[in-house]
Amino acid sequence: MTQVQVFCINYIPNNPHYDFKLMINSDKYQDTLFLYNDDIENRTSSLVTKYTKGNAIIRKYNSFNNNLIKPRSAGIVTGSLKTKGFTTLDKKNIDLIDQSFSLIEFIIKEHKYHKVIFSGDKNNFIGSNIFNLNHEIKIYITQKIWDLNKIYI
Repeated sequence: MTQVQVFCINYIPNNPHYDFKLMINSDKYQDTLFLYNDDIENRTSSLVTKYTKGNAIIRKYNSFNNNLIKPRSAGIVTGSLKTKGFTTLDKKNIDLIDQSFSLIEFIIKEHKYHKVIFSGDKNNFIGSNIFNLNHEIKIYITQKIWDLNKIYI
């Protein structure tokens, strides 16, 4: 059995080493699941529009895209298009975040991903450039991401 490795990178558009859209299509990352920041409204879709920003551009590679045999990305709900980033670590928000991670864990195990990459800041916390997240929520989500390395496949 192999332990899942988790990597934090600073998402930089159009850079082949830091742009999820470019990385996800590279043979180098075929055993990697990419995590992106998602919103409540689109969490169960693979919809990408001209308004989709940041690392959510890889939403079209998630498990809700019926044209894919193997999902390459999975979203973590971090807020709403209407109200922006989560501001409180309440039961409703915890449940939404935990649902995201239940799906992520299932995908890792089902498709035997060896690596997980997420977009983060210089302190290895989940990035939140578009949705400004409450600090408690950043800590909660970040810990859940790093805990993915407890999975063995």
